[in-house]
Amino acid sequence: MHTYHEYFSTAEIEKLIYKYSKWLIKLRYFAFAVLALFIFFIDIVDIIEVSNQQFNIIFSVSVLILLYNIGFESIKTKSYFVTGTGPVKLASLQILFDLFALSVVIYFSGGIESPLFLFYIFHIVLGSILLPELIIYPLGLGLGLLLTLLSLLENYGLIPHHKMIYLEGFSFYNSFEIVIGISVFFLIVILFTIIITKRLANEIFDKEIELQKAEQNKQKYIVAIVHELKSPIAAAASFMDLVIDGYSGNIDEPAKVKLLKAKERISESITNINDILNISRFKLSKEILKEEVNLDKVINNIFENAESIADKKKLKLERNLDNIGKIQIVGDAKLLQLAFSNVIHNAIKYTPDNGMIKISYKLYRTKVNIDIEDNGQGIDKKDLNKIFVENYRTSSAMNSTIEGTGTGLAVVKRIIENHGGKITAESPSNIGSTDRPGSLFRVTLPIN
Repeated sequence: MHTYHEYFSTAEIEKLIYKYSKWLIKLRYFAFAVLALFIFFIDIVDIIEVSNQQFNIIFSVSVLILLYNIGFESIKTKSYFVTGTGPVKLASLQILFDLFALSVVIYFSGGIESPLFLFYIFHIVLGSILLPELIIYPLGLGLGLLLTLLSLLENYGLIPHHKMIYLEGFSFYNSFEIVIGISVFFLIVILFTIIITKRLANEIFDKEIELQKAEQNKQKYIVAIVHELKSPIAAAASFMDLVIDGYSGNIDEPAKVKLLKAKERISESITNINDILNISRFKLSKEILKEEVNLDKVINNIFENAESIADKKKLKLERNLDNIGKIQIVGDAKLLQLAFSNVIHNAIKYTPDNGMIKISYKLYRTKVNIDIEDNGQGIDKKDLNKIFVENYRTSSAMNSTIEGTGTGLAVVKRIIENHGGKITAESPSNIGSTDRPGSLFRVTLPIN
């Protein structure tokens, strides 16, 4: 059995932990709601007896949970917590804050008699998945010892026992043997929970590695084959240039026009081949370059290359990107260009003649939204949630004569997410109409 740290790159582990750290923040809002309902329940039900002190402290802890969760929500996008050891620190901080709050609630709701101490197991499971063994094993041991210590202090009368649930005159904390028995049992449960969770997680990662290796072998094969195809096509383009430039003799104008059209199609083929090579290399790569990227330059380059295709279809290309050049993005310029190029060329491809394609942006404090919208054929509602799935093509695309493989948007999504952003799609767009609803793709990226 191997651990995922042996197989996955540092960046992949960071991304995985960061993903679940964000999920913890969402889950905590639900936990706060449950705790608030519990407080309301004990306030109106007679079978649960609580003192004013217990009620006030549990209420205060619930408010504390909400406040520090809002704090985690606000700092989760900070670069300090997104890369490096940041995701592990973010996950560790959340779990430590939760365990502190839970320990206070457990102590003031009966200690070892409180059924709430079983929620320790929930955090141990999460910690076993998210945290390294050097952190989770000491944490699990510390929880067991903490419960034992509090119970023994109550047993010897050194700290007060806060009873909550009426148990017909019998209390666990009064019996030394029961305190030790439950504590030992709890420690064993924690230990086995960590071992089993780690084992299951590693087995899942092993399966993932097998799939990843198969995908890598496939991409290596694609790179080798496509690269071999590129050489003769590039050579043909060079020979065609010689003919067009008259090095092999004069050619009449009709023949030259046809040769230019053929050269254009060859250039498109080379561009497609380069895109396939870039996609395959991206899938093979474990890391992305981290450099300052000028979004204005990236998008303008794509528009300049797309203008000839748009002109043939009499499409209007509109750019509302004033001052976007001042925005600094950290990432891989080539990959970002590949992602935006795919979305923009899709808009051109699926927009009929005399249509419009518009790109604009909106700046926020920590992120920028870039919208690419058109008034083309649009996307059916049933397809909107699937268009970023590998090899998926919409029903309208399948029924059209437009060629495609369904891999482009899946790669775009992966590139954007690897830069800490996200991409979403809507249809109709803001510039659409009844007969031409169009679509809107929104790319969100973090900024410095």
